[in-house]
Amino acid sequence: MGDSNPTSAQYVLTTRQAAESLVAGDHVHTNPEVYLVVLHGHFSDPGARVPPGAPIPTGTQINFTIDPVTQQILDFGISNQSLSDLPTLGQVQSLTLP
Repeated sequence: MGDSNPTSAQYVLTTRQAAESLVAGDHVHTNPEVYLVVLHGHFSDPGARVPPGAPIPTGTQINFTIDPVTQQILDFGISNQSLSDLPTLGQVQSLTLP
């Protein structure tokens, strides 16, 4: 997503519904365990479908949910908003990336 060297990462094991509620306020129909991963850096999504002439999504944070069994990415998003409520989902693990 445009940043090959994110500055930090956080992740938490939670449920898909809890992750989607926190990130997007959405409701999903299945509720398996997922990892919610948050990377900090400078991101853009040139592959996003946007109307002609509209800018591509950009932001300082990308978040995505991963199925721990299949390792498939289920959802992702780019934002400039911090997920300060991340600890409400469970024990947050943090990494400083080189």
